[in-house]
Amino acid sequence: MCPEAKAAESPDKIGIRTKAEKFFRRNDSNKDGLLSRDEFPAGLSRLFNRIDTDKDGLITLEEDITYRRNRSSRRQPNQRASRQQQSGRSREVQLPTGAKVQRDIVYARVGDRKLLLDLYLPPKSSAPLPVIVWVHGGGWRGGSKGSGGRALPMLDRGFAVVDVGYRLSGEAVFPAQVEDCKAAVRWVRANAAKYGLDPDSIGAWGSSAGGHLVAFLGTAGDVREFDTKANAEYSSRVQA
Repeated sequence: MCPEAKAAESPDKIGIRTKAEKFFRRNDSNKDGLLSRDEFPAGLSRLFNRIDTDKDGLITLEEDITYRRNRSSRRQPNQRASRQQQSGRSREVQLPTGAKVQRDIVYARVGDRKLLLDLYLPPKSSAPLPVIVWVHGGGWRGGSKGSGGRALPMLDRGFAVVDVGYRLSGEAVFPAQVEDCKAAVRWVRANAAKYGLDPDSIGAWGSSAGGHLVAFLGTAGDVREFDTKANAEYSSRVQA
């Protein structure tokens, strides 16, 4: 196989194509293989002209794929370094005496991409533990897990805290962020016995963009279109 063919079949490119095809299936109402302005989601209307590179008023699948690939490649090294530094600082958190944390647990995979969470367990509490799923903010394009946010004080009240890392908008378009958060909830249920968690007492909490994603968790628990294959046999619903 030639190098060009190998590159065309790389996991990243396959993932982008899959997302684009899914987007087209969802929005191409007349099934002509093109997206008109009327078919294009209203919430993303500002992107139409950017994606429609030949300016014919219609978006092809290849135009959408090209836009997604270009946007993914625009992530600057200094921006990544800044996020890594910020993540490193956020890890320096003060835990209650006796509390424990397990970092960078893989809760799902998207191609070769590992989706990670941190699990905080309270001191001197008996299982099963009620769980708070914390979703960080950052305008959907920044921020990271690592601090537990405002939920950590609840460790002293006997709650476990799951601090979720999710794909940002520069890496994956909506609804990837909702899909990731729902997968994290399913991970909690799938691993409840292992960590002494209560699968029937899961609450979600977040700030800014995280609050928006938590609203989705509260209202889209049974919406299968936002579910991925990770622990698919478990529910994504939260109780609070």
